[in-house]
Order: sequence, then structure tokens, then C-alpha cells
Amino acid sequence: MKVHAPGPVRTRVTCGELHATERLHRGAPRRQRAGHHQTAGAGEPPRPGFGETVAHSDRHRGKRVSRERIGDIHRRRFDDSRAGIGDGRRMEIRVLCKPQTATITKRPEEQRQARDGTADEKSWVHGTASKTRPDLRRDRRDPVSARAAEGQVPWWYRQSLFPAHQDDLPTKLSTLPASSPLDPYYAPGTRSSGNLRKMRKPPSQHRRTADRDRVLAWLDSRINYERVPATGNPAAAFGLGRMRRLLRELGNPHLRYAVAHVAGTKGKGSTVTMLSSILEDSGHRVGRYLSPHVHTVEERIAVNGKPISPEAFVAAFEAVIPKVEVIDRAAARSGRCGPTWFEVMTAAAFVHFAEAGVGVAVLETGLGGRLDATNVCQPLVTVITSISLDHMKLLGPTISRIATEKGGIIKRGCPIVCGATHPSARRTIATIAKRRRAPLLQLGRDFTVHHHSDSPHGDALTGTGFDLDIPGAVTTRGYEIALAGRHQAENAALAIVAAERLRDRGISVADTAITRGLARATLPARIETIAHTPLVIVDAAHNVASMESLVETIRPVLARHPSRVLVFAASADKQVEKMLHTVRGLFDRVVITRYLKNPRAVPLDRLRAACRSAGLPSPQEAANPAAALQKARSLAGRRGVVVVAGSFFLVAEIAD
Repeated sequence: MKVHAPGPVRTRVTCGELHATERLHRGAPRRQRAGHHQTAGAGEPPRPGFGETVAHSDRHRGKRVSRERIGDIHRRRFDDSRAGIGDGRRMEIRVLCKPQTATITKRPEEQRQARDGTADEKSWVHGTASKTRPDLRRDRRDPVSARAAEGQVPWWYRQSLFPAHQDDLPTKLSTLPASSPLDPYYAPGTRSSGNLRKMRKPPSQHRRTADRDRVLAWLDSRINYERVPATGNPAAAFGLGRMRRLLRELGNPHLRYAVAHVAGTKGKGSTVTMLSSILEDSGHRVGRYLSPHVHTVEERIAVNGKPISPEAFVAAFEAVIPKVEVIDRAAARSGRCGPTWFEVMTAAAFVHFAEAGVGVAVLETGLGGRLDATNVCQPLVTVITSISLDHMKLLGPTISRIATEKGGIIKRGCPIVCGATHPSARRTIATIAKRRRAPLLQLGRDFTVHHHSDSPHGDALTGTGFDLDIPGAVTTRGYEIALAGRHQAENAALAIVAAERLRDRGISVADTAITRGLARATLPARIETIAHTPLVIVDAAHNVASMESLVETIRPVLARHPSRVLVFAASADKQVEKMLHTVRGLFDRVVITRYLKNPRAVPLDRLRAACRSAGLPSPQEAANPAAALQKARSLAGRRGVVVVAGSFFLVAEIAD
């Protein structure tokens, strides 16, 4: 590996496994090289060291130097006054793996360039900073000094930086042991040699897949209420105590950025996506947390619209897993459960957002709100979308009870934007907001949506246009959104008003960014067209209100096709009979199935009886979602239309 120093020396290093940084003075006497260690500050861990250092004097040039003790970071300072260089400049060796042996060579031409003043100050790492891996570069908007003051940067890393090159620092050092999969370049126990291009070669696809599979296997061993519904008292299954302790163990990463928090029965995922898109177009680095996922689990955690990479996913969990296991052992001693699947996933998202340097995170609740794992945040604005009956065994049998759980995310003094239209839900949210002195903005009272077209292009499946009227505003503003459906216009209005509340609280949001962000925001499985011959529409409608919104949007589309087929599956805790009743008279044929990857699927016997009670045609059965889609396309023909609805899990298995 070639490493360029900002001074007159270039070195060649051949070494083994982990990121490390050494800062050395060339030509120091052996007694100084042997072991002058700096003392750690108060409360800091002892500095790791090694037995014998690299020799940089002329008489040791080109020799292999053994190292007896290996640490994460090795740094030595030497006085080069006796070496005759005279300018006192330090050089930095950047080693991308754990040092085992090193071969040092000296480039005399670098001394000549330094004397002549022709040395490139930015050639201290092989190539310029712009040629380094962008995912390893420190965010320049978050100076090391500021992060160090907050305890986010280890002391040994803080002291190993060049002040003059602090903003150009191209690499971030790993703080984990050599055996940790956080190191994205080298497998534990391996040795590497050669030039920088070879040493920075990324790991094979096999290794990345193995690490990810190992993390997912560990994660799937946790209690997952997305697969097995909780029963009995919700407070016994859910709660914020485990989550708060886990985040304390991790250093409270969720407090390092601004937050917008979104809850609701339906529409919260779309609102989160549109608000994130607006903030991204305003120039912010935005973290987005959604649930559930459609294609891969990485979809849940995204930065600036890009899902977390498998390497970063593994890295986040490598930070979380040891803390979870500590809590598990303590919980086992008292007969309680450790953190759940969703709690661990949420903690990993918080860790990744902090590591990625996001400025704002937009979070979607998983279930309810009051006891949801995301409710540990301290938001600048909260949003509650529409509220309807869903998860009634856990949240309550009435709209008012469900609204109470959703309103649990309202914080004292924090603005709340509410899109609930049911009178009982509106009253409940208003009562909670008044009690907590939170300014409340309600759809239909403080801002109004006027639908002027089903689509800016005349097609109900390609987007929606609307006007937003805010009392007191100079003009009514018109917007076009990429998501299909009149209900998405209301979700977009919530995102706009929430963005303006963030602007009032110091987060810059441009008016042009609102227009651009809404026009490009998309989300899978929201009235999504996946094929055209025949036309295939998939939607994750999973309750009665979602099915009603779907029917309202696709009714004109169904009228244009001679053959119409519904593919349906749902979870056992849903109002299956009422969901099917919303599509009565719209489809010629129905194909029922059950998804295979989630045990909550409704048995085919119940689906068959529900179709009869809803007045639908006698259904045909399929063993799995893929077979159901194939059968439906065959029944529809080239000129027909197939609609897939009923569950996120159904859409996910069809997408696979």
C-alpha cells in the first residue's frame, strides 16, 4: 500500500487486518521510538500499544519490523530535530488493516519536492481525497471538534488528526475489534499485501451475503410482533423501558439529529416519504425509517432516499447486538423479555442515522404510538394521519381508543399536524394536544385540500393534482404528486404543513423544494403498476379504510377493462369480511391465497366463506402468491386487469 505524507517522506506499508492510523516523526532516536506513550485523559480507555515500532531511520530502511502487541490505533510522536530535516513536519501513515509487519522505503525525490515547495499537500494519501471511498469520508458539515465535544469521537482518533487537513480527512477509522464485521474490507485473520488498489478491494459477494444472513438469523430469533401478534395486555408486550435502556447503552444516538415523527392508521408511510423528499430537496441529509418493508429489510432504513447498504446494515447491528445481549441477560435474571425485533431494528436505524451524519430523521411508528419503540425521540414536529379501525385487540375497539394510542406521540409544546377526519378521533387528538400545550393544526379547519384532477396526466394511476388552501395565506397553492389516489393529496398536504412547521423551528425548507419533492416522491406497493399486458396493480391495502381508498382510485380504471380479477390474502387479525365487501360488484373473478413467509395469514376456508358473505364470485384457490398471480393473469387475458390487495406480506411475496 502506498501512502503519501504531507512532508518529505513517502512510505510503503505491507500489513494485515484492521484500519489503523500512525502519526510518526521520521528519523527519531531509538530510545524515543521505543515507547513514549501519551497518557489517556480522565475517563478514557488506556491507549493500545505495541512492543517495537516501525524504524524510519536510514539504517533501518527496507527492513521488516515485527510487532508484538496489536492495538486498534497506534500513534507515536518523535522529534526529528536529530534527523536533520529541520522543518519539524510530521508524517501520517494510514494503514487500512491491523499491522503485523511493515516494510519501509524512503523516496528521496519527496525531500527535493519539499525543499522546492512543489510537493502536493493533498497527496498525503494515495490519490486525492475525491478518489477515496465516499462512504468512508467524514461529513464536512460535522467537524470533528464539535463531535468530539459531544463524546462521539474517541480520544485516540481525535488526537491522530492533522488540524490542517481535518476537513479533508478521507477515511473514518473503525473502533471495533478486528473480528468485527464492521470492517468492510478484510476478513478476520487474513493478511494482505500489495498496492493500495489491491488492498482496498471490497469483499466478495459471498462474504457480504454471509454476514447479512448471520445478522438476519440473529434478528429473526427475537420476538417479532409483525409475525406473531401480541395477545393480552399491550403494556406487557410493548413499552419504552427496554428501548430507553438500549439507547442509553448505545450513547443515545437518536438525540443527535432533528426528528419529525409520524403516526396514523393509514397513509403514514406515504407522508414520511413525501416529507423526506421535501427535506432532501431543501439540501438536508435526511434519514427515513419506514415499516414494514416490501422487497428487502434494508428498505426500512434509508438516507437521502437510498436504502442502507448490506455492509452498513451489518455494521449498525454489530454495534447494537452486544448491547442487546447484555440487556437479554439482565432480563432473563428477572424473568422478563429482552428487546423485540422491532425495537432492535429501530435502534439500528438510530445508530446508522447518527453514523451517516443525518441532519433530520423522519420516523414512522410501527404500531400505535404511545408504546411504540420510535416514541423515545424528541421531535420538532409530529404528524398524525387518518385514523380508522385496525389492530383493535391491541389498540382498542373504538376510534376514540385508537386515537388515544396514536396521540401518545404528541410531546409537550411540540406542533402537531393532524389529518384525522373522524369526529371522535379529532376530539381525542384535540384534547391531548390541549393537555400538552401542543399547537394543533387540523385538516379541514386550519388547511384544506381541493382536488382539481385525478392526475396531472389524465390517468388515475400516474399521480394526483390538488390545491392547498391555508387561511391567511396570500394565494392558494397548487401541487402535483407522483403517488396515485385522492387520499394521497391529503397525505401530501400533511407533509407540506409539517415541513412549514419545521421551517418555523429553524430547519430551512424552500418553497421550490416542496414542489420538487412532492413530484418525485414514490413508494412501492401504493397503487403501483407492475405490468401492462395484462394490467397488474398491486396495493398494500390491509384494512377497510385502505380498501375503500383503493376502490375509489381504481374504479374508473376497472370500467375500461373487459375482464377484472382480484387476488386477495390477508392477516387473521383483520376485518376480512368487511374488506372484501368494499369490492363487491367490481370484479368478475377472485383468486384467494395465503402468504407463506408469515404465519398470520388467513386460512383459505375463512377466505372462501368471506367471499360468499360479501357477495363475490366463487373464488379460485392458489397455493401461494406467485401461483395466484399467474392464475389471475391467465384469467384476465391480455386486455384485462389484475388487482392484488389485502396485505403488505402478500405484495412482498409477489414482488419476490
